Amino acid sequence: MMRDYLFEFHLFYYKDQSQYSAKIFALIHILSGTFTLYVLCQMVIGMSLFNLKSLYNNYSRGMFSDQRPANSTFEHAVYLYSPEEFSYVNITGYWILVIWNIPVSYFVTCGMCGFDLLVS
Repeated sequence: MMRDYLFEFHLFYYKDQSQYSAKIFALIHILSGTFTLYVLCQMVIGMSLFNLKSLYNNYSRGMFSDQRPANSTFEHAVYLYSPEEFSYVNITGYWILVIWNIPVSYFVTCGMCGFDLLVS
């Protein structure tokens, strides 16, 4: 379906048929570019807020201080299985999981927004 769209139906192939086609192509090109930038900004802001919220919550609860609250665990943006709760009670494990989570959330967000742009 995408091959047929790109090679037979896309406005790029009809822009040289008339002045009206060229005008419509230019308008659609500008609107698509604007929409793409809008989705890109949403993606960057959303992903940043998604990952920074847990960091702020941990900071505000005093999890990064030398005297952490008793029976406390680190809050993460995404909870993954880790052996013996290593990444939820240990500062080293916390940072390992945060560093792992950033590219994973980036790839998932890019895939979802890319699919939205493709469908749009």
